Amino acid sequence: MARSGQPVSRVGKLAPILTVGLALAVKGFISSISIWGFDFLYTVKAILYPHPLPASKTYWVYINQLLYRLWLRLPIEHTDLTSWMGLKVFPLTWDFCLLTFMLKLPILLLDAVCGLLVYGIALTGSDESTARRSLYLWIWNPYVTLTAEMMGTNDLFPTALTLLTVLLVIRREWVKSSLSAFASVASKFYPLLIIPVLAIHVREARRAAVILVSSSAGVVAYFYWVWRSLGSNFHLTLLEYSPLTYHVSELLISPRSDLNIGLATFSSILFLYLIYRFWNSGETVNAILTFLLAYFAFANWWPQYLLMIMPFMALKAGCNKRWLLYSSTITITAFFISLLSFNLSGEIHLFYITNYYGWMREASAVLQRLSTDVVAKLVLQPVLRSIYACLSIYYAAKLLVENSRLSKFLGGRSTNEGDEAI
Repeated sequence: MARSGQPVSRVGKLAPILTVGLALAVKGFISSISIWGFDFLYTVKAILYPHPLPASKTYWVYINQLLYRLWLRLPIEHTDLTSWMGLKVFPLTWDFCLLTFMLKLPILLLDAVCGLLVYGIALTGSDESTARRSLYLWIWNPYVTLTAEMMGTNDLFPTALTLLTVLLVIRREWVKSSLSAFASVASKFYPLLIIPVLAIHVREARRAAVILVSSSAGVVAYFYWVWRSLGSNFHLTLLEYSPLTYHVSELLISPRSDLNIGLATFSSILFLYLIYRFWNSGETVNAILTFLLAYFAFANWWPQYLLMIMPFMALKAGCNKRWLLYSSTITITAFFISLLSFNLSGEIHLFYITNYYGWMREASAVLQRLSTDVVAKLVLQPVLRSIYACLSIYYAAKLLVENSRLSKFLGGRSTNEGDEAI
């Protein structure tokens, strides 16, 4: 038995490395030819024309400027980028693809870091196989690839810091977790969403106070660097979308409705109270997932904002196979909402890849007609959004009942069958 088990063990050790390596290779190739993402183009404009854009002083632009200068120093021919923004079809040359890949390399690395953190969180309360499943569910999630590498958003940076904070809290490393909480909130503000859940979950007043104070300091730091970046136009980050910061007003209000305070706020406050009042000790990931499901059910999210919830759904699905179906249903619904509402395909691109071939142009035209169709706008989009909200609230309530003292009154179970405590 020992002899036959030894080679299996070696293969088992190589399997995660090969799987993750293959996923990153696929993501790297796709990212190098996906150039039409709004966030990516916004960053490129800030690199090429730094002075007119007030957002050009952000940390993400500094990183990309260094990579752009490195690309210019390479002993290769360099595509003329002076008319980059005016081109209808970008040159599919290897040096141009190399530049695109280099500018998105931080996103690719952050994707891998998030995968390692998901693996680490899962391993704290479950076995190796469960941790691997969670890692695979994250690294092969096509929604993550679409909204991170292809769109070119930097939201994986605060996502990684949020996951690090959760991991350190689970390990009860309080000093490190407070520093991570500070950095996560200072980087893009909306990791602040999970801080109340963590504070409630710690159940120790002094430890919770440290997390709250450090995250509050992160809020101050965030507004400071936004002020340094935007100057007299500082209020724009509160009222208008900026891919390099965050639409702060969307945390609490619903600008697309007549209400000053949106349903997302009411839903999240209600579930936060229920978590505080009834939640059992432990099950940190479940508590965070419950809260985020309740919040994003009604929040005015853009596709990349949901990157915050994806690792926690991967962790839950890795521990409980039934949740693979639940999380897939929510993710697919979110994808179709994005497809109809957020121009994932345009006149000259299909999922941010230039329409080089006829079939791509035809597919792009079909999707464009669908997204502008009156019936789709007035009927299909609201129906999909309602389905997404109902699913999110249903699964949030399901998690709440199964992991709290409410289960005694409603006939549920105290824990999910097949779950590990994470």
